[in-house]
Amino acid sequence: VEYAGHTHNANISLASASPTVKNCVIQYSGSRGIYVDNGSSPLIQDTIFTGNADSPVNIHPGQVHRLSGNTGAGNGKNTIEVRGGNITASVTWAKQDFPYAITGDVTVYHTSRTYGEYFRKLTIEPGVEVRFNPGTGLYIGKDYSGTNGYYGALSAQGTAATPIIFTSNSTSALPGDWKGIYFRNPSKDSEGLLEHCIIEYAGHTHNANLYLNNAKPTLRYNTIRNSSHSGIYVNGTGGNGAAINCNNLKDNHYGVYTINDARPLITGNNFLLNLNAGVYNTSGVTVAAENNWWNDPNGANFNGDDASGIVDFTPWLMAASDCITT
Repeated sequence: VEYAGHTHNANISLASASPTVKNCVIQYSGSRGIYVDNGSSPLIQDTIFTGNADSPVNIHPGQVHRLSGNTGAGNGKNTIEVRGGNITASVTWAKQDFPYAITGDVTVYHTSRTYGEYFRKLTIEPGVEVRFNPGTGLYIGKDYSGTNGYYGALSAQGTAATPIIFTSNSTSALPGDWKGIYFRNPSKDSEGLLEHCIIEYAGHTHNANLYLNNAKPTLRYNTIRNSSHSGIYVNGTGGNGAAINCNNLKDNHYGVYTINDARPLITGNNFLLNLNAGVYNTSGVTVAAENNWWNDPNGANFNGDDASGIVDFTPWLMAASDCITT
């Protein structure tokens, strides 16, 4: 399919139909390769996109799971553009030859308001790269003004060889480009996992790469860096016991920032060149941060990263943690 794009801005524009596009070559569009309207749910598989003036595919976030095995190069934007919107079914985003570029806020949640029995989960495969346009972010769960909320979960489990990357879509990335990943209070804590991920260049609006608002996903083996404020921001006692284990927290203003009596469990991490503090506790409770590397064999508050506020950092590691490569 080639040389189209007049009027509908794509070689293929799908308004309500849901066909299968498989083993095709889609090229030389004057705009996008395929535009998928919110009312369409096509399968787009094993297709080559090349030489299109814009992106290979532009699609709603709730339909991204219908894409797999697509490849190509030489497009105006070599990214699959994902519009802002809601994911209200449990779905998996597969690794493509293209990164995903998020162009508006994406929220994952169940449409029934419950205590957590019902939830919707976004699963992201190893090796996926998700780029966020300026001022956009990923929200897990949806708040409600009453007793209950709309529950969501994120499972991003990469590997050491094929990490999952959450980053800026700017050609010259800077701290604070995008909002970060925001875990709201109605998120399914037991299903929340970020493992072997790289999360970088966020902090817009919510002051963090990862914001835990009375939430406690498991965070391990990640590199969390270059935030305009905090690598991880933990707000409220609903985050008590959040496992922050074996991560690199580097080149942020604060590695972990806690507020409103939040007490996550911080252990086995490497705090590396965070400008103001590795751990900064604003509350009157004690935050446990034992057996971490503070970038100095003397522990925190010497020549490496600081532990500010009431932080129990004794004992500390005498060298960088060996559970993750710095």
